[in-house]
Amino acid sequence: YQAFSEGIPIKGWLPLVFESFHHAFHCSRPAVAEHALRRWLDWELALAYPGNSLIGPLDWRSRALAQIELHYAKGQFFTAEPLLRQAMGQISAPTRIYQGERDWVCPLSIASAYAPLSCRIGAGFELIQVTDAFHSSADLRLQRALCAGANWMLGARHP
Repeated sequence: YQAFSEGIPIKGWLPLVFESFHHAFHCSRPAVAEHALRRWLDWELALAYPGNSLIGPLDWRSRALAQIELHYAKGQFFTAEPLLRQAMGQISAPTRIYQGERDWVCPLSIASAYAPLSCRIGAGFELIQVTDAFHSSADLRLQRALCAGANWMLGARHP
């Protein structure tokens, strides 16, 4: 968090942090925008895929990913639990949730103990542990599991 928030004028005020990154991402000086994008993506990688770091120049996909993540962060996904609780009760389709075994952003023990989810396991919901996978879909193990899940979903919908 220290490296992520470096250069933010007021520490501990999350909306200001996000607004500062938004302005830096769109700065007319390319070096400022690049530095902010790298700080954001390095922070995300440290959380989601420990031991990995950015190499080489950023391409359009990296820039788009950072901007999409920032958009949702500004939209308060950190405080979205009431919406999640409400939505969980409305899901009627068979549902699979893929969780990386080595995900420390949201560990399997926390996901499986989350009351709105745990009461639905076995009743149309599956919590699937992906062996050795981290939090990020950049992890090849999680990618493969998600692709298998998409094929399951298509097969369940269109046998």
